[in-house]
Amino acid sequence: SLVVPGIVHLTCYLREGKKKIVVCNKFIEQLQLSIEKRFVGVINRLYKLNVEEDDPFNDPLYFIASVLDPSFKFYWIRDLQLPAHTEKRVKQNIIQLIFDEMSKDLRAPSSKKVSDKNSSSSASDYKKIKLFDYNGYIDDDSSNYTTSIDPSAELNAYLIDPIRLKFSEYWARSQLKNLRKLVVRIASVQVSSAPVERVFSHVGIILSQRRTHMGEQLFKDLVFVKVNQNLL
Repeated sequence: SLVVPGIVHLTCYLREGKKKIVVCNKFIEQLQLSIEKRFVGVINRLYKLNVEEDDPFNDPLYFIASVLDPSFKFYWIRDLQLPAHTEKRVKQNIIQLIFDEMSKDLRAPSSKKVSDKNSSSSASDYKKIKLFDYNGYIDDDSSNYTTSIDPSAELNAYLIDPIRLKFSEYWARSQLKNLRKLVVRIASVQVSSAPVERVFSHVGIILSQRRTHMGEQLFKDLVFVKVNQNLL
């Protein structure tokens, strides 16, 4: 989630620097060109240019992850100082990317599940009714609530939510089920490099079967110290 806001901030900072600093203009221009070349996928997608498959950082998930981070949402777009209609277009494009990803998680229930539900509901009609037992109504209400949520309504509720918590804390408390599914999928840590693999190895050693009662904070501290022991 840091990639797109970081690139936007750097490009805007260098752009303003060219106006104020006369001596190092060539150096600033080279920095700009280097950033645009290294992150060409983000730059082209941001300005609605042609994005090639082999462009570095061309994955739209970088934009989705930034917007779904409560610390960023769409705040970083303001740094670009775009015209109102252009800013609106950029936001709509990213929102459409989010809807496209959410649609992958939304699946219609299979006929087998529907038939099982019908058979179980017909069988439950013959169950003995207990006094002051309303659990069935609670389950029905919650199921109706979760199935009737519109993805666009969820996204809108998230974007206008004034609460700004840390990423993991916010989504752990969130009731936006469809968005939370997407967040879990795109924000999961991938074992894609040697340093990350070493972290998982240390975790496996620290959190052994003999240490199942270890507190979460102590576990985090031990992993942090173990991974960064060369700095101590």
